[in-house]
Amino acid sequence: MKEDASLFKYELAFVIIIKNGAPYMREWIDYHRLAGVDHFYFYDNDSTDNLKEVLQPYIAVGVVDYAKMPGQRPQCAAYNDAVKKYRFDCRYMGFYDDDEFVKPTNPNRSIKDVLHEVLDNRPQAAGLTTNGYGFGSSGHEKADYGTDVIERFLKRGENAYTHPKLIANPRLISFVDNPHYLNFFDGKISINSKGERNAFINPVDMKFILMPAVVDTISHNHYHFKSREEYLKKIGRGTDVYHMSLQLNIERFDKSANLPAANAVFDDRIVQYRNKLRESDTHTHKGRLKIRSAC
Repeated sequence: MKEDASLFKYELAFVIIIKNGAPYMREWIDYHRLAGVDHFYFYDNDSTDNLKEVLQPYIAVGVVDYAKMPGQRPQCAAYNDAVKKYRFDCRYMGFYDDDEFVKPTNPNRSIKDVLHEVLDNRPQAAGLTTNGYGFGSSGHEKADYGTDVIERFLKRGENAYTHPKLIANPRLISFVDNPHYLNFFDGKISINSKGERNAFINPVDMKFILMPAVVDTISHNHYHFKSREEYLKKIGRGTDVYHMSLQLNIERFDKSANLPAANAVFDDRIVQYRNKLRESDTHTHKGRLKIRSAC
């Protein structure tokens, strides 16, 4: 649905809830700012690392709003809080995790360009779904926090996930009870980039509707496992914002991240996309704030 952009503080904002992800946040924010995200609503789920210190430079210049969200499994609570508080501040609101990077297929386009193309002339559509590729370990055993995630992990599975993530008009969201599904007012729907309805959950019987993944115009890269060292650190936390327990056997890493199938396709398109955005940002002197994070 097309609305006057001048009515909002931000055209596109992302909501994220995170626990102990400080080493990755500068890359995640800086990448998405280049890709077209104007603002970020951060919810801190009982982090014990230096997350707020890393975010502080972004908070200071108004790029990040920061709030605490304690407790177990508070992901949807954070999303609902953001919708309630900020629905009139941003034209579009995206719901992604700290290990997901959204990428338009066309290297000359921003996330907002895709949103306008897909949603502006479809009055029934309140949200755009994106599907993602899962990236394996690329054979990395050790963490390397000095190198960006998107540069370290360049091998993925052949097929994209059928479970979608979403960017939507927050004024049309009734409530969120699943990170892959939004409940809208007035019969509004979510669609994929082809304009096809992509509800994910049937509102009648609440069963999953797994449509084929669509990645023709926009997708997201998902770096769930990273290296073995990073995965061990992750499951060592015991809990996170997505699951009640992360006491998972390290065998899952070998079965899901290290298998040839999880590293079957070399894919550095997101690195090329980011580098082109950086070059354009420098040459056109857009005046983007240069922030050095305390990481």
